Amino acid sequence: MRLVVTRSPHRQGGFTLLEVLVAFVLAAIGIVALIQAFAGGLRNLRKMDEYVVAAMVAESRLAEVGILYPVAEGEMEGMEEGDKYRWHLLVSPYEDPDGLVVATEQSPGLFLVEVEVSWAAGSRPGVFRLHSLRAGQ
Repeated sequence: MRLVVTRSPHRQGGFTLLEVLVAFVLAAIGIVALIQAFAGGLRNLRKMDEYVVAAMVAESRLAEVGILYPVAEGEMEGMEEGDKYRWHLLVSPYEDPDGLVVATEQSPGLFLVEVEVSWAAGSRPGVFRLHSLRAGQ
């Protein structure tokens, strides 16, 4: 006895509707993940831009001490870039914790200069700080 296999003329090759739906769901998940990664990168880029501007403001204020303003105990504050960045500068006598720095009449001593720049950045405000020592005049 011979076995004869016959194909049904109505059966066609291709994808079923379920396979197509699964492929679309997987593609959609991949696209959503890419969009979220791209959006996160843009958020981080904006944050870094704010930190760069804050660092430039702080460095500028720090550089002015001893050039535009005397190195003396005191405080100053102001705004930059249309009230976005608020800066606060504090100059105070430096007290060496080890007692190695000695002030004389020829050398009036060191002053600690602290600059803090703050700005509104979404739900949490951004803050950038710089510290430096300056010789008194």
